[in-house]
Amino acid sequence: MSGNAKLALASVLATVLIVIGAVFFLSGKPQSDNQAPEPIDQSVLVRDEGYNVLGEASASVTLVEFSDFECPFCASAAPILKQVVEKYPGQVRLIYRHFPLIQIHDQALPAAYAVEAAGLQGKFWQMHDAVFAKQKELSKQTLKQIAEEIGLDVEQWEADMGSDTVKKRVEQDQVAAAQLKLTGTPSLFINGTKYPQSLPITIDNLSSQIDLILQIQQLPESSPAADSSASPQATE
Repeated sequence: MSGNAKLALASVLATVLIVIGAVFFLSGKPQSDNQAPEPIDQSVLVRDEGYNVLGEASASVTLVEFSDFECPFCASAAPILKQVVEKYPGQVRLIYRHFPLIQIHDQALPAAYAVEAAGLQGKFWQMHDAVFAKQKELSKQTLKQIAEEIGLDVEQWEADMGSDTVKKRVEQDQVAAAQLKLTGTPSLFINGTKYPQSLPITIDNLSSQIDLILQIQQLPESSPAADSSASPQATE
């Protein structure tokens, strides 16, 4: 198949996103993605340190989520994103990044430190899930209780929560969110492309986009000889 076919399929993906976004806009949903996306600096977008990544490192589709542990929409999205990774074993990975909205969520930053510190003991995702599960009752005591329940070395975890290592990692995510001009959570990217804020994060919506990306990736590269034989040459 020629390179033109791959380009055409990529255009289909873009058209699908535009049409779906338009449908939600016309139905009264807030539309905040009506401007052409700016190029994304991958070095800013991706923080790949192992424990904050769910899925295989070799996956060809990368989801990057900027999230807040007090955000109810983030709590709703969390299990969906994990299900998507499970649906595409070896093909999709999820990278979690902290974006605590400290102006409105006073427990979001301590929760980010708590989960990041749990990651140092290999239990980032267990803490992530448990914190979201108890989102409505977050406090210092609740976080400590969760740490005990998932089997952390609590004394070490408490020390790590206040460490420069943990604080710098969370700060790095906050700086990245500012550089990417993010204003809310969850903010999701699929292979470097911003997922429309107006489009609900559902398994079906994510799967439709991932399927198209995988189809494009699986198209064979065309050779110049094949292209020249398939298309008539223009003559003067």
